Amino acid sequence: MASTPPEAPDQPTGRFPRVFQQIRKVVATVRSDGAWKMPDPGTIKRTSIAIWMVGPMITLPVALGVAVHRRYIDPKAVALLGGGYLVAGLGITAGYHRLLTHKSYKTTSPVLEAIVLTAGAIAGQGPPSQWAGTHTTHHSHTDKPGDPHSPHVDFDDDWRGVLRGFVHAQVGWLYEDPSPITVKHVERIRAGSATVRWLDDHYLAVLGAGLLAPGLVAGWQGVVWGGVVRMLLVNHATFAVNSICHMYGQRRFETDDESRNNTFIALLTQGEGNHNNHHAFPKMAYHGIGWREYDLTAYLLRWAENRGLITDVVKPTPAQIAERIERLKASAERREQSERQTEPLAAAAD
Repeated sequence: MASTPPEAPDQPTGRFPRVFQQIRKVVATVRSDGAWKMPDPGTIKRTSIAIWMVGPMITLPVALGVAVHRRYIDPKAVALLGGGYLVAGLGITAGYHRLLTHKSYKTTSPVLEAIVLTAGAIAGQGPPSQWAGTHTTHHSHTDKPGDPHSPHVDFDDDWRGVLRGFVHAQVGWLYEDPSPITVKHVERIRAGSATVRWLDDHYLAVLGAGLLAPGLVAGWQGVVWGGVVRMLLVNHATFAVNSICHMYGQRRFETDDESRNNTFIALLTQGEGNHNNHHAFPKMAYHGIGWREYDLTAYLLRWAENRGLITDVVKPTPAQIAERIERLKASAERREQSERQTEPLAAAAD
């Protein structure tokens, strides 16, 4: 069952008119013919991001103002914020990323697969097939033309270019239509899983439930802190992997991209900040190599494997890691040699 390619968006002026235009577009879709009509995946994705941008911008300062005025925040709301951050964050890392996109492990039960992917859906980063399709394109074009969220492609090296690249990689790319390559990935991913198709088709309902459910425990403060603020923090942490982890950090492997390991982002994203490791071994279930590289997702997967909840966990051996280091080093040396040979020809042409 193939997904419908996203419609071409309208051409508003600036980011914020586009945000409100997406919300209006979905409302119009709901009202068309007097009956509910599910928007296409591209519209759903941009709408969820519009809600993510506008909602916290309005809600967070109001909630902070109320908390300061009352000198009180419901402890249950704080607990929901922390718990929801972990659940949604692990849903992205263990579910959307390592399970769905890279097949780094298999669940022994379709129910467990559905739970993990649903946890990712409540994060508010789009339907699972859209997320996985975009990330697959990122890996095939990392920091090259065609990468959906590189902070380097088409941006200058001066401070303005660096800033624009950062903003693009963090949030700007979200409003660009998926490329034809990404659409093909989305169709393939949807066709391969009934669970993914269901979550795609009911994504807005799942997202809404994730935002409102904390209210059953802590009222309006639960919705604000356990829903809206939680979504804001999880999403910005995840998107920092796209931006910061392709700009600042350490490189264990000499990959042909700008991926970096960043300890601070790894702490915020349950291990995803070990990004250079991930680009060296995309299918690797454990992004942290050794105890010094924090990877909460890996700890959870190791626990699940020991209890028979997951199987076929991809774990490169030390020998494979050493071999990969040498192969990437040799490849980097060949690239440098090729660049040195090309520079005189380019200078002569000028």
